[in-house]
Amino acid sequence: GGRFVCFLPTYNQVEKAVEAIREAGFIHVESVELLERRIKAKRGETRPEFLMRGHTGFLVFSTKP
Repeated sequence: GGRFVCFLPTYNQVEKAVEAIREAGFIHVESVELLERRIKAKRGETRPEFLMRGHTGFLVFSTKP
């Protein structure tokens, strides 16, 4: 058993990867979209920057029993 995680930039790649991962016997396959927003970290003043990029990619998580 074990865990497998991959980063993919497009919906088409997620679709193909999830199909291949399931065919390889993995279970609990989950995909999430990543959005990038930088954080200004300063003592007592940590906050997100106002500018946020849109879509940056996807993570696909899976487990093999």
